[in-house]
Amino acid sequence: MHNVLTTRTAEQRIWFLATLGRDELLQQLERLKLPAGVTHDPLACAQWMVYAAPTRNPAAWQVTEELLRPLDSAAAFTVVTPAEHVPVTHLGLVPTLRRRTEGDVTGLYAELMLFEQGGLVNQAAYRLSRLPDERHWIIDTNFGPAAGIPSHQPFGSARLGRRRTVRKAVAAELDRLAEGL
Repeated sequence: MHNVLTTRTAEQRIWFLATLGRDELLQQLERLKLPAGVTHDPLACAQWMVYAAPTRNPAAWQVTEELLRPLDSAAAFTVVTPAEHVPVTHLGLVPTLRRRTEGDVTGLYAELMLFEQGGLVNQAAYRLSRLPDERHWIIDTNFGPAAGIPSHQPFGSARLGRRRTVRKAVAAELDRLAEGL
């Protein structure tokens, strides 16, 4: 468990745009007037944007670079977690970690991307929060491989239903990164 310096790969950039950056990406694409075939599938759209060369589509390339700034400056860490009795190393990228206030509730908010190292096959993206009276980071919105519909409660909700959280090793890294906020 430690900070790692890493260059962001095309796969990480695509996954960021298809999940955590999806809403902002669609807002920016409206002004480019791209065909619906490009924007309909979240993963295909993100791939198209990442591979849009500055000479082939300068406007799309500029939007992509702008949207990827949080990822390029993301804190990174590695953790080892057991998966079916086999240790698995994960790369964690945290493009956003800050205090957040909604109404009269203030807590910590994080956006987290996890990649299983060794091919980046298993990947996940989460929006998490931790309110002052909580012991765990709670998944407020969970995006699946196809950048699915958000689920669970919004930030600062009454936390009804089953609480979902991340593994302890990942939560410990988020706590470490949040020190001093």
